[in-house]
Amino acid sequence: MKTKKISLLLILVLLIATTMLISCGEERKNNNELIEERINLFLTSYNDGDMDAVMSCLDAKSRNALQAIMNIFGDITGFEIDLSDLFSLGIATSSGDFMKLDIININIKDSKNAVVTTKMDLGYTKGTIVYFIMVYENEGWYISDMTDKKSDNTNSTPTTNDNNNDAENLYTLSTYSYTDEHGNAGAYSELNKSYSSGECVTLTATVNSGYNFEGWFINGTCISEDLNFVYKMKSSDVSLEARYSYYTVSTYSDTDDHSQAGIFTEFNSKKISIGETVTLTATVNDGYNFEGWYINDICVSNDPTYKFTMKNKNVILESRYSSYSITTYSDTNLEGTIGTYTQINEKKASKGDTITVVAQPSEGCNFEGWYLWIDWSDSVCVCEDLEYTFEMEKKDIKLEARFSAYTLTTDAFLLTDDFLLNYLEPGINVDFFRTYSYSDYEPSMGDYTKYNNKHIAKGEEITLTATEKSGYSFLAWKKGFDLISTDHTYTFVMNESDVIYEAVYIINK
Repeated sequence: MKTKKISLLLILVLLIATTMLISCGEERKNNNELIEERINLFLTSYNDGDMDAVMSCLDAKSRNALQAIMNIFGDITGFEIDLSDLFSLGIATSSGDFMKLDIININIKDSKNAVVTTKMDLGYTKGTIVYFIMVYENEGWYISDMTDKKSDNTNSTPTTNDNNNDAENLYTLSTYSYTDEHGNAGAYSELNKSYSSGECVTLTATVNSGYNFEGWFINGTCISEDLNFVYKMKSSDVSLEARYSYYTVSTYSDTDDHSQAGIFTEFNSKKISIGETVTLTATVNDGYNFEGWYINDICVSNDPTYKFTMKNKNVILESRYSSYSITTYSDTNLEGTIGTYTQINEKKASKGDTITVVAQPSEGCNFEGWYLWIDWSDSVCVCEDLEYTFEMEKKDIKLEARFSAYTLTTDAFLLTDDFLLNYLEPGINVDFFRTYSYSDYEPSMGDYTKYNNKHIAKGEEITLTATEKSGYSFLAWKKGFDLISTDHTYTFVMNESDVIYEAVYIINK
């Protein structure tokens, strides 16, 4: 049966390297290499739209026929040729990969004739078996014809290719990788070629930093975890996935975002390979504390520098900081006169910082001590000294500088009831004293030491003195309802209470 030819089809052809002339001293190429070069030159020329190069790949007969047609039609930019109604071929006017082909087998019939079996993709037509009829002339192999039909010219035993099956017994092996397409995880053998059953195909893969090679998969099942893998073809098409994975490390700090507690190694979903050592560091600003590295609220390290080995899971680490403050206050000082102290208003302090506070009572006032605030209803004295030094702990500190002030007031009055006078003796409490007559102090009675709510420090010694004028006599110093002393001069030590002393006078009879 006569093979369907595509004499004008020669325009489809891709340009291969022109046949190399063998010079002295050069190693002569064998027929297989020369034929393969011619086919590749044809392919390249066709895709480049180089008509002269396409014609250089044809034998003299086909070249002359094609040239004659071009002379008749003039400037031909392209035409279509039927190839058993499977696809149409057109010579490209500009470069582009319109045609792709793989050489499956080279069958050299004799010194002048050969058949090349190829698998061709042409435009949208994929995987068509096309035979190139080759002839040897002018010391080179040239294309005489192309056909998609097997005939006596094409159906002979191959002699030069490792693949010894006919086209119908070839199966496609293709590779792909989802992860590599999206994340540049690595490189792998990208194949879409035909092989015979039982043929061994070597597949290789590489992994970029931050990624992991999971293995070679068929329909979701891993068949090898090796980067270099030899696959033995079965009697069916097969598609192998080079599967990669990646896991990430992220770091954050809630405290640092808001209060500038310190700096830390910042990773935002950084890809880290399994087994890689990850080192994180944190620093702490003055007034803050580093609490540790946390995963899901669990502390994995208290050290500012943390190292760990990456596992096959994503890791999110919190660099946790804390801040504690010291505050001083004085409720009594709000009155404004009884003392001064080191005033601190929520000052941030790091654990271990040495803090010193100093208090100074005003004249006549007392410093009761430094009191640690516990809650609104309780506090405890931590130091009675004016100066208090302590080491900061991991808690807020509120210290009260507690002062006290006690006042002394003196007054005088004239006792006018004769009956009461007969019974008054120093040191005797007279409850009915208030029922008898007396009058307010009059300057004519005499004079006395005057205090009007004056602050007197606890433990201070005070001396009171009273004098009388003509017509009057000093009777006693009185405190409340008690007559304290009948001496004109009375000395006492100030205690923890406000006190009023009165000088009592009588009229001479």
